[in-house]
Amino acid sequence: DGAVLFTSYFAREIGLWSEAAGQNVFARIEGHPVSLAPAPGGVLLALHGVPFTEGPRLAGSHAVPFFSAEGQPGRRIPLPQAVFLNGMIRQAEGIYLIADSALGRIWRLDAQSGALSVFLEAPEMAPSAARPGLPAVNGLKISGGALYFSNSVQPGIYRIPLAADGSPGGAVQRVVALPGVDDFVALADGGFIAATHGDVVLHVTAAGAIRPLLQSPDIAGCTAVATAPRAGGGMLLSVS
Repeated sequence: DGAVLFTSYFAREIGLWSEAAGQNVFARIEGHPVSLAPAPGGVLLALHGVPFTEGPRLAGSHAVPFFSAEGQPGRRIPLPQAVFLNGMIRQAEGIYLIADSALGRIWRLDAQSGALSVFLEAPEMAPSAARPGLPAVNGLKISGGALYFSNSVQPGIYRIPLAADGSPGGAVQRVVALPGVDDFVALADGGFIAATHGDVVLHVTAAGAIRPLLQSPDIAGCTAVATAPRAGGGMLLSVS
């Protein structure tokens, strides 16, 4: 309906914003929310049990809880194997892919059984000891039969084709190198919109040309972008 859900990490909230109603709190969280993905009747949330500022205590504190469309908490799936959960997407009914920025890995979660397995681990996803303050594999998107992911340490957007059963079906390729990247949107024309951790959001054309789409001190430190249909036509770009 054009409303936007967003995570607020240190406020421990899921926010709700729409052009008609402005900003409200959708749900208050026991933990620190990182990313959201749609689920039947509501949303799933990837969260840190303790804030990343506490260093080693973060590992093993992760979980994926469900929230109804009314913002009520439901089942909570603990994920003690994770070290630093980040971006998450729904791949198929009940199946979710979640980036682990510390391990350089993408997890596969069966939300019905709670089973967690390794979907993919590749050098292009890996962190770097030379850049310890930045996450590695980060945003995730599926488009055109392929999985796209960003890596903030090796800044760029990468692509891996998917087989018919949804498993990785080929080699990882870097689609575009960027000066900085966090979350991104994969556009229908083959281009991208990317948050950069800085004060600029970039547009990458299908041909690979890179230009600033939005630049302002109001978006300094931007980590997420999303598009949504706008009432009356057109699209709304949200940046957080």
